Amino acid sequence: MSRTINFYILSDAVGETAMQLAHAVAAQFPRLTPRYLRYPFIKSHAQLHEVLDKAKGDDGIVINTLATSDFAEDAVAYSEQIGLLN
Repeated sequence: MSRTINFYILSDAVGETAMQLAHAVAAQFPRLTPRYLRYPFIKSHAQLHEVLDKAKGDDGIVINTLATSDFAEDAVAYSEQIGLLN
């Protein structure tokens, strides 16, 4: 029986690099069924927090390519605050 793993793909742009990384990670675990939840064009901290909260609720794996430094820093800080390892 295969276990489903939720990959949360976050980006402040298209997110193609993060998606490729998620595929590469999932390929290492053939018994897992990956589910890719893509959130491109993140433009606010509230939007970022909402997605991270969803990932926490799903025990999801977060892969981000947040090029905007304050979004990247906020992702780490908020993840630590809610107990989500990023």
